[in-house]
Amino acid sequence: MIALRFIKQSRILQHGYLFSTKGSRFMHHRSIPRKTLIYRYYKFFEEDPKYSQYIVGSVNFAETTWNADTFSKDEAEIINELKLKKSVEVPNLIMLLTDKNFSSQISDFKRVIRCVDNFCCEEKLSLSVKDTLRLNYSWLKLLGFNMTRLHFFPLSLEILKNALLKRLLSLQGITLTLFFTSLQTKNEDVSLIIPNALDQICRKDSMEKMTPLEIVLVANIAFRTGTKVISPIFVKHVVDVIYEDPTYLSDPAIFVSIVKTLRLNQCHDYTLLEKLKKYFCIGKNLSRYNFTALVHLLALYADASYGNREFLSYLINTTTKSMLHSGSYRPYEEKSKSSAATRVRMKDLARLLWASSYLGFKINSEMINEYVIPMILDKAQRGLYNSKLETLVDSILSLWMMGYKPLELLTYVTSRDAIEFMSKIKQVRYNYRLQLLITCITIEAPEVVKDLSHEQWITPAWSDFEEKRAAKPSADLLNVLYLVKSIAWKFGFSNVECRKAIPYLNILSISLESSDARNRLPKWLDVVETQITAEAGKASYSGELQKINPPLWVLCCSEWEPSLFL
Repeated sequence: MIALRFIKQSRILQHGYLFSTKGSRFMHHRSIPRKTLIYRYYKFFEEDPKYSQYIVGSVNFAETTWNADTFSKDEAEIINELKLKKSVEVPNLIMLLTDKNFSSQISDFKRVIRCVDNFCCEEKLSLSVKDTLRLNYSWLKLLGFNMTRLHFFPLSLEILKNALLKRLLSLQGITLTLFFTSLQTKNEDVSLIIPNALDQICRKDSMEKMTPLEIVLVANIAFRTGTKVISPIFVKHVVDVIYEDPTYLSDPAIFVSIVKTLRLNQCHDYTLLEKLKKYFCIGKNLSRYNFTALVHLLALYADASYGNREFLSYLINTTTKSMLHSGSYRPYEEKSKSSAATRVRMKDLARLLWASSYLGFKINSEMINEYVIPMILDKAQRGLYNSKLETLVDSILSLWMMGYKPLELLTYVTSRDAIEFMSKIKQVRYNYRLQLLITCITIEAPEVVKDLSHEQWITPAWSDFEEKRAAKPSADLLNVLYLVKSIAWKFGFSNVECRKAIPYLNILSISLESSDARNRLPKWLDVVETQITAEAGKASYSGELQKINPPLWVLCCSEWEPSLFL
């Protein structure tokens, strides 16, 4: 047993690993995993001559002045030895630690890392941008993603941030700053560095100097850090990359980054969508993507209201099938590893349902009833939606739009706690969606409301802001109200008023009363539309009305009050 443990420890030392003892800041992890996009970018920087000044090459142990015996001393002596060297030599030392012949002679590897880390922190004031980037590159080579656990890492970002804000970085310096900052997305400086760096990059003179892989790198970093890049110049170059070489899309990570960028910038170029369609249909290229990636693509086509029904049907079917393949979304598990169903992300599921319903497709009942609704119910029962109720509301509303009525899910969004939670969400659109869902239920399935207890069915109340907003009609609506009142009496309509007439929806409507509305309305609507269109035409001359488009009239008749809503 002792011999086996010794052999295992020796292998860790020979390969330049860090010890993984309890309480250690570093795990045993050698460099960057090769089958990752980060490794691909790392190799690109290493091989592109433009980045040579920031890159540290391999160091030959036989040709170095560093002595492994130095690192057998205590920490204070090791740091003093480091101070005798120039700080520009430290990156070479870090690269030397990746050499198995050198690292195998060091008895306490973890202590050496700690000493070099502390030395870098002490030298931060004397480090240039070039020194900082070279150090980060060396640390990444040695520790991989664990470099973000160094004390020096946040200090290095501070150095780069200051240089960035003073606009002292070259294009390559900015690109590397983006790269290193994106390794730790929860750092406080990320929200400041990423937008500023992207702002400086997304300029015509900068973009024209960038290679396709650099453009893809920027798109990927923006996606991973949750930064919205809304720039026509940037989107143009992303589109050019796709036109020139669609094979960039073969990497799922790059694919999602590009699709997300196109969506954020509302890029609905029909020619581009057609080119993407041809690429995906040839050789069944869709099969290489996981569920998350396919949902992003489907949402892109939904945003653009794409009309090729045959392709959309193929895309939706492929996406729903990928949802059932457990290997498609393993990296995105949500607190459970018990089954494939629980590994589908909530927001991806909501996006699939929204895109399908928005495009006018109804996912087959077997898929919905046997997989989708049970998936959502399972997540709801285990509390996964507790902090994401708006996602559950979106999912239920989309199901309702497709003609499904998931009654078993309603109590999770209509209870007192759910309504209170939704009212605190800053984005008011989610409350509006909940109000729309409740309106649909009360009109299309009123029996559901009767079956639910008072505690399970609480209708949302409008906020003070919404009440004030609803109490003050817009100038255009008041103008229409005036015109409607002026001619309503001719057709036997009375009680013309502006009010919230649709249950639970905070939408002002123009309502009219009549005992014979069904017969009077068709002819009357033609007259009103003609009148308003004529008045809108005068507006450009008289200035009395601000552009009023012919309204969309919706007839909502009930047994007690046939009403016309605007």
